[in-house]
Amino acid sequence: MMARIHVDIDDTIADTTSTFIDFMIHKYKFKINKEELNDHAYNKIICSLMKKDKDFFREFEKSNFFNKIKPVKNSQKIISNLAKNNELILISGRPLNLLEGTKKWIEKYFPNCFLEIYLINQYPRAGEEKGPRKFELCKKLNCSFSIEDDAISALSLAELGVNVLLFNQPWNKNANLNRNITRVSTWHEVNNLLNK
Repeated sequence: MMARIHVDIDDTIADTTSTFIDFMIHKYKFKINKEELNDHAYNKIICSLMKKDKDFFREFEKSNFFNKIKPVKNSQKIISNLAKNNELILISGRPLNLLEGTKKWIEKYFPNCFLEIYLINQYPRAGEEKGPRKFELCKKLNCSFSIEDDAISALSLAELGVNVLLFNQPWNKNANLNRNITRVSTWHEVNNLLNK
């Protein structure tokens, strides 16, 4: 049976946080373990630890490191297989100005897998416009499944009746989850659950 599936990008199909950590080491000689990033707005954690008020993540997005992000292990193979029998739609909290670069990255690593790509600027900075929320787009697009790493988005989607596969990450490990949310650790788990 064909399903319409929302897929998030960062730390779901793209190994973004690992590349961000590499950027922080290279540019600032600042080492942090991924496990220490226990809040999705982890720029605040880093500012606190470094005692600096700076938007490190936006700086990362403008750097060459951002273009070096690699896919999460096994995501390419599983996404390619899922795309054969389902309609996959990317909805990401990335800023709107990253749309062209995101499209190029998707075409490089996931060619012809996604029906549409939406960036919603989930965490707008001063002067930036916020797009619609993920749950609003998923409802409008009739998504029945979601693959996500953000607990707040997952809970909003689950409340709509969307079945969410939530990738275990440090920033969601303490979240109280809804019955429509299933935790996953690998893309093989995602594949097994979606092909039941």
